[in-house]
Amino acid sequence: MRTPELLKELVYRSISIDAQTVNAGVLVGSESRIVKSISLFFRDEMTKDAAIRKYGSDYYVITAQDSMCIEKLQERNKFVNALDYPIKLVYPQKGMNVQVRKDDTVMMVTYTDKCE
Repeated sequence: MRTPELLKELVYRSISIDAQTVNAGVLVGSESRIVKSISLFFRDEMTKDAAIRKYGSDYYVITAQDSMCIEKLQERNKFVNALDYPIKLVYPQKGMNVQVRKDDTVMMVTYTDKCE
């Protein structure tokens, strides 16, 4: 059985993406050199509503502890409440999620492998 590959984290500070200054963390396989995920940390505060306007309404909501590859259920959003924060807005077709704090500000945006 093959052991999982070690990951290296590359950190980029104060870079411009979509006319916003962000810090970015990139996880790369140490052997394969394949990018496993990219996380963006916005310098300027973004609200949940602003993120939805920017990224679209084709998302579902999960808690931060849930797997992003769960089956999309139409009723899922009804089960997420204030006790479940932080939450993630999962955009399965974009391979991304937006992590949101209880005060409705965005913690980070992460791009990962798409769920099939």
